[in-house]
Amino acid sequence: MRNLFTFSSDMKKLYFKVGLLLLLVGVVNVFLSRSIYKKITPFFWGNQAITDKRNYIVKNKDDYNLMFFGSSKTFHQIDPVLFDSIVSQDMEVHSFNYGIQNLLPPESFYLYENLLKEDSLHFKYVLMELNWFPNIKYKNLHTRRNFYWLNNDNYVYTINSAINSRIPLPYKVWTVGTRSVNYIDKTFNIGIVNEIFNYHAQENDETALTLDVLKDNKGFLPVNRDSAAKGENSYFLSERYLKEIEEVKRASSVSFAKYEDVETFDYYNEVYLEKMNHLIKLSEDRGIHLIFTMPPQWKSYQYDELIPLFEQIPENHKIQFADSRKYPELFKKENLFDADHVNEQGSRILTKLIAEKFRIIVKNYPHSQKLTQN
Repeated sequence: MRNLFTFSSDMKKLYFKVGLLLLLVGVVNVFLSRSIYKKITPFFWGNQAITDKRNYIVKNKDDYNLMFFGSSKTFHQIDPVLFDSIVSQDMEVHSFNYGIQNLLPPESFYLYENLLKEDSLHFKYVLMELNWFPNIKYKNLHTRRNFYWLNNDNYVYTINSAINSRIPLPYKVWTVGTRSVNYIDKTFNIGIVNEIFNYHAQENDETALTLDVLKDNKGFLPVNRDSAAKGENSYFLSERYLKEIEEVKRASSVSFAKYEDVETFDYYNEVYLEKMNHLIKLSEDRGIHLIFTMPPQWKSYQYDELIPLFEQIPENHKIQFADSRKYPELFKKENLFDADHVNEQGSRILTKLIAEKFRIIVKNYPHSQKLTQN
């Protein structure tokens, strides 16, 4: 009886040709990804809002000397106009809010580095949001936003940081898996041609942000319940909404209490911290004082990742307003849009808080004082 696993010479030749063809296709795709496509897509092509803010800040870079940088927790929560009016008692500050929906590490780190290196932006101060590495929803797995920033270094950093983190094991596995899929998408141009075409087709036709937001509000867009909910049966009147607020408040108070008397941390994400120190040094080399801000989070495991990390940062490079015991007003439902964002009223409270903490840093640390004189 003939062995089912014995291949004829013709079959061997066919498999060899198919393998050779796949190898050739792979080499060509890698070449296109590393050379051609890289040249025709700017570093900021993740979505239109990122592009809009980048184009505006580059065009008007001499008008600003401080930038807020982060996700919706920055975009919808920090008011540069109010911040400037408070800080102007001590120094001349003109700030801009470069907050973008879901702009979280490591994408945010990639974008910030390129704004400095590629666009040569020069600020005196940058207040960057400290946040955890997010998971990707399945429906967003192959979208441009999740692979445009992935190069070799960022991929390795993302995987190493996830492995060294304290996030639950299922999240680690999901992060490693999805980011690997994204990296393969980017390397072998899976779906990238269509994304590039869409980007260039929309480049001059669409804007995600109005000039009112960019110029008058300095990049800030507050959110209110009335703009998102109508009727008595809305989410904002539900028991679920109230329960989520209480869960966030409790997670904050319990987590900060747990670490309150800890002097030496037996754990912190060394990979993440190394990147933060790199960004501090990169900023200092360009005359920028980088300050990490820690906003409220959702879950206890996020606090377990971020609090030990936050404690490793020098005092003149950090501002924290996530402890519900110290800042209860940021957790009151009348100041919240949802369980993770303050509303316009809350943003005024939060902005004043950040401004006062920023003034203390500038007054107490010589490096900051030196920068204010530049």
